[in-house]
Amino acid sequence: MFLLALLLYLMNMIISFEQLTILLNVTSICLFLTALIGAGRFYSFMSLFLLICSIVLIEIRGLSILDLVDGFSAMVNLILFVGVIPLVSFPVKGYVDEIKRMMIVLSQKVSPTKVCHYATFLLANGIVLAAIPISKILFFSDDTDRSKQLINAELSGRSFGLALMCTPIGAAIAVAIDITGTNWISLLSVNMVIVVFGLWLSYYLVKRKIQLVDWKAQEIKSDTKKTNYLKLSHLLLPFVFYFLFVLLADGVSTLGIMELIVISVIPFTLLWSFFIKNISDWWLNFKSLNFQENPKSFGQYAVIISAGLLIYVLEITGLDHELIQLLPGTGSVNAAYFYIPITILIILLLSMMGVHQFVGMLFAGKLINPVIFGIHHTVFSSALLVGFVTGMLASTFSGANILMGNLVPGVTSHDLGRQNYLFTFLFVCVSTLILIGFNSFLR
Repeated sequence: MFLLALLLYLMNMIISFEQLTILLNVTSICLFLTALIGAGRFYSFMSLFLLICSIVLIEIRGLSILDLVDGFSAMVNLILFVGVIPLVSFPVKGYVDEIKRMMIVLSQKVSPTKVCHYATFLLANGIVLAAIPISKILFFSDDTDRSKQLINAELSGRSFGLALMCTPIGAAIAVAIDITGTNWISLLSVNMVIVVFGLWLSYYLVKRKIQLVDWKAQEIKSDTKKTNYLKLSHLLLPFVFYFLFVLLADGVSTLGIMELIVISVIPFTLLWSFFIKNISDWWLNFKSLNFQENPKSFGQYAVIISAGLLIYVLEITGLDHELIQLLPGTGSVNAAYFYIPITILIILLLSMMGVHQFVGMLFAGKLINPVIFGIHHTVFSSALLVGFVTGMLASTFSGANILMGNLVPGVTSHDLGRQNYLFTFLFVCVSTLILIGFNSFLR
């Protein structure tokens, strides 16, 4: 169903006609049903709850149940994005040894903890979620005690989250841009101020812990082989070219950044694999992604589709506008001071309750109209991302925290969420002040 939806989506973007759109809608319904079958109990409950809400609203408003059909494909672009973007990380696996040698060299000159922190951030900008397991390979050893494991896991998780505010191949930034209609370069100019502060704050909060565990650079094992920087350039240059392509295409194309990446990521990774003479591994990875990795995200897919359906129903019934009118401060010049932090907190609190950050972004983006409340669209997009990142870091249910907890012995997602509470509080407060400052300047 996923592969069929991907094929129909790409065809619909090139040669759009009514019958093809109907077929895509039907395929999206089948994708939802198959995802629902494979989802866990919590995700199934959440998906069915959102589906029932959509049906009830349709009935109350006197619309036909057939009006729901188009809503099932409302978020299919996000699912396809999440499903195909891991392809970017597969060619990186062949460079892990060289990256590790370079990290060892850096760790002889700089604190190993700093190397872990900033290297994970750079890796996550290029390979997104795959940066977490690769960070584990690079910076975690089985003989390291629990306190050091927790410090590295804490820093790696924050670095990964902050990278999602920068990289165009991250689903979070693609969703934020899609909701607000801003562009990547404008958003990056705002986000970089917040990200730089976040990286500093993250490391500052663990400095005392590092001193307490007496972590010395000599603990990192040396390697007799020298780093092959020419080989590393073969890793770096494709990402530079691809990011430049996305930047230029985003500026001249009518397509959104999410659509651009869904269209281009398969040919990009295939071309990359061709140049490094690794087509067979690309094909094996492509099959593994679709038939082994994507099924693990069935619960997430089902919730995203049902949340997109509910938002679609709110739009066609006009309830979204009615809800906005009920909110205080409409038309007030000072409303932005209130609704910028509220946007962040909606996503954060929903995440703490177990609702996925994407769903929180979608509902916050629909409930709060930045134009009415005097929020610049780029600032609003950044606020959505701050909510996404803090929700991901502080939530026990976060996929990133669960993945890190599964990879690192002795560390649980609950441990990571708890360790991030102080960072989350300070980051939200300062980010809110920064965003209010930008909003006053851009308005």
